[in-house]
Amino acid sequence: MTEEFMIGVLNTSVVTGLSIVAAGIILRVSWKSYSAKCRKKIWIFLAFCLFIPFHLFHFSGAYTTEIPNVVLQEFESRAADGAGEQEMTDSEVPSTQNQTEQIQAAAELTSQMSGQGNSVAELTIADVLFAVWLCICILLTFYYVAGYRKMKSKIRRCSSACEDGHEQQIIQEIATECRLKKIPEVRIMKDSEEGPFTTGILKNIIILPDGALHEKDLRFILKHEMIHCRNHDISWRLLFLAVNIIHWFNPLVWYLRRAMEQDMEIACDEEVVTKASREKRREYSDVIMSWVERSRYRGSAVSTGYVKGVGFLKRRFDGILNGGKKKNGLLLAGGVFILALFLGCMIRLQGGGKVYAEKKITIDSGYEVKTDVDGDGEADRVFVTDNNLAGWDAVETSVSVNLSNGEEAWISYPDRWQSYLVTGDLTGNGAADIVLIKLAWMSNHGTGDVTVLHVEKDAAGRPEWVEYPGNFIQNPDLEPEWAGGWEDYPYPEDISIFAEEPIALDDACYGAAIIEKAGKTMLRVIRMVDAETDSGMCIDCSYTPEGWYIEDIQMIYDYYGGDWDEKLLGAWNHEPDVI
Repeated sequence: MTEEFMIGVLNTSVVTGLSIVAAGIILRVSWKSYSAKCRKKIWIFLAFCLFIPFHLFHFSGAYTTEIPNVVLQEFESRAADGAGEQEMTDSEVPSTQNQTEQIQAAAELTSQMSGQGNSVAELTIADVLFAVWLCICILLTFYYVAGYRKMKSKIRRCSSACEDGHEQQIIQEIATECRLKKIPEVRIMKDSEEGPFTTGILKNIIILPDGALHEKDLRFILKHEMIHCRNHDISWRLLFLAVNIIHWFNPLVWYLRRAMEQDMEIACDEEVVTKASREKRREYSDVIMSWVERSRYRGSAVSTGYVKGVGFLKRRFDGILNGGKKKNGLLLAGGVFILALFLGCMIRLQGGGKVYAEKKITIDSGYEVKTDVDGDGEADRVFVTDNNLAGWDAVETSVSVNLSNGEEAWISYPDRWQSYLVTGDLTGNGAADIVLIKLAWMSNHGTGDVTVLHVEKDAAGRPEWVEYPGNFIQNPDLEPEWAGGWEDYPYPEDISIFAEEPIALDDACYGAAIIEKAGKTMLRVIRMVDAETDSGMCIDCSYTPEGWYIEDIQMIYDYYGGDWDEKLLGAWNHEPDVI
């Protein structure tokens, strides 16, 4: 739920943000050609796009980006302690137990671990981001509410109703001129350095500075503020404030709110000086400049005021003194509407499903990993078990998977007594592959073989394990080198023969891992070369449908004696305790 919500907010913010950039560039370049009223309509439309997602559908060729939801931590409580952590000694394993009984027992164990009697909760990156987003939204809301309450408190303490008869007459005349159905309340602020502004969520209140005002100044100020009231600018400010709080992480939304505040002031200026003479325009500019210089009022999120800023003031005075007839911008507004709709249809952010950290859980004498083997975006449970079915002459390794949709698949290998597995997407198809390292029964040098598995659907649509080709494709350009200790090898001059002779995954090997190298995901296999000197060959290879293409080869002398196991295989080199 939190993932879908955050993806929706981010998608809306990104798509509308691009529309804001385009509209901002066009309007800034051509601001002299279009009225501020036109620009306000465009900003309001974009605000609604942010407040109510404006994406009706997506084209088939739309640019789609998947955002994975990483699982940071899992919390699991079990009804019965120790489920799935059974310990057996050699004497406790029934020597007459057949394979069917063993599989049934393993299935029972898997069923217990996958939910029967267990309760699993997950902490995902979407949960964390939602918590951070919500906390900052709440903090911003409290900040703006506190600022508004502080301003209202000061108005109650430091202002009084306008009772002067002459001023009341002027207020009535200006309200009639501005076609106001309801005359707003006008109050006088005792602090003469507070500039004129309009506030009030449910009822507009115009605040005038204390002290005698010239009648012409008073008329200019009142007309400007009453136009704010008639245009419902406080309500629009609340809309932009709400959008800003929701999309606080997007700097383009902060720009949108600032641009709207500026165009609110310019729109009022344009109406105040409509059909005014050059002299009247200059007088109005003088009134604005005098209060810009004197006022200490910073304004409130829900009040109008003389917005400051050198660049903005230049545009404002230029519009007052040199403003002429401007376009209504219907064509431009329609273009912005089409652009926003087009971008909404062409760009799509969506959840990429949960991504689980590869996690090893001990089961019998193998262990389990959580990964996505069928590419559906959900974690599947893959585990390997080593079983003594009928005494030590009939050992077997089994790999099973419980898919997220409840389906299962099994595969078994006889004559293997100890194993481990690693996972990774070796083919780049979005589904995890399983690298199974199986140690041989009665191996004198701790070697086994490697099998790479993936899940496919059989003819009946059921999942089944399928092995990738096990052969290596030789690379004629490679020249193997000794990684160290070669001077002690009996025949270092014959090193090239090891890269030329046919080799396969099922040759005796010390272990395997999945690595990232040269921008590729590769399979690393350590193959035994000489048992007498405990020498090995480190083969790094990439997948092709014909086999594993050798990308690099290193020769290692005294493999176990030189701690090469840890250096080359790292954290994936894991051999569980034999039970």
